[in-house]
Amino acid sequence: AIGGGVAGFIAGTVMCNPCDNTTSRKRRRGGKWKCTARCHVKDFSGVSVGSGFVTGFGTGPSRSMAAQAAMANASSNTPPGTHARHCRATRCWR
Repeated sequence: AIGGGVAGFIAGTVMCNPCDNTTSRKRRRGGKWKCTARCHVKDFSGVSVGSGFVTGFGTGPSRSMAAQAAMANASSNTPPGTHARHCRATRCWR
């Protein structure tokens, strides 16, 4: 009786395959590239900037699109009264 229960448990485990979920496959395929970016902050209103840099993160199907998304994200993180200059992707990976 014990052996049959174990065999049924193993057979049930083998039949269950979480990798067949097409939603997770589509999600993995969608933003293969990830990048971080860094921009200098230009103060034009007398606001204290702190470190003088902002950082951002972005993803995309290609390296260049992920870098553009990261730079846009960094630019949007600037404090009021400032704007970002000289943005560049600092690191990209898959």
